[in-house]
Amino acid sequence: MKKPIIIDIGANFGVFVFDSAKKNPGINFIAIEPIKECVDHLKKYSKNYAIENVEVVEKCISKENGYFNLNINSTAYDMGLTSLLELNEGLKYNKYWNSRIDIIKPKIKKNQVETITLEKLLENKKFSEIVFIKIDTQGYDLDCLESAGKYLKNIQAGVLEASATKKTRLYKDEPVLLDILRKLEELNFQVDAIKPNDPASNEFNVYFSRHDIDLFSNLKKYNLLTNPIIKKQYVHYFSSNINPPIILFNTSEFMNKIKTNKLIKFIFKKFLRKIKFWFRF
Repeated sequence: MKKPIIIDIGANFGVFVFDSAKKNPGINFIAIEPIKECVDHLKKYSKNYAIENVEVVEKCISKENGYFNLNINSTAYDMGLTSLLELNEGLKYNKYWNSRIDIIKPKIKKNQVETITLEKLLENKKFSEIVFIKIDTQGYDLDCLESAGKYLKNIQAGVLEASATKKTRLYKDEPVLLDILRKLEELNFQVDAIKPNDPASNEFNVYFSRHDIDLFSNLKKYNLLTNPIIKKQYVHYFSSNINPPIILFNTSEFMNKIKTNKLIKFIFKKFLRKIKFWFRF
């Protein structure tokens, strides 16, 4: 029997994929990552914790099959700004990006990696549907999604990153938010949520799904609402409530603050009632 799958393109050190895999033992996962240090960690973690539903693929998803230079940025501990694209040199004049050492003083080394389209990768995989796809490839997300080709119709929902504008985009020639919204519509996806990915809203996480899919129900069904990657960032929780204008803490901290404030108000009201009762006599 074919099982549904969840795909993590740009798995890095596995924060998204391992949390999801532990909560969904009946689903197969494909973690795709081209950086050797990250791949070694993914394989070691899977072995040490006996996680058998995660397949690690040491390749780079691209619109072309072959070999290309990957710009590995080793400045940050997680090498998170690694991309097939070149960094945008004008970012040093941006107030927010200027605070990031991995952008202002990057340590870049070029490594040749094997690239493959998602369509070709999936040709030999047995699966019923792609219930969720997470793409984080630093400016190359849209190309990765489009490379699914004939398997695009099998994707139920997903999330990818988008730079807000050409002026503030991290990489040269990467598509920006407007480009991605237009392309998702062309690919017959609906955009369900656009969540800021940094305090200055230079980047956004764009959540999308098929028109017959309810994204919130999809995330809840596969225990993804509590995934560290999905809930960690700015105002990421899926809610119809109005969010505060400035959020400098993650969703968990925000919810704890709300609970604390409610408790304080409850105690204060109880105290006031007792005072009023005493003064009646």
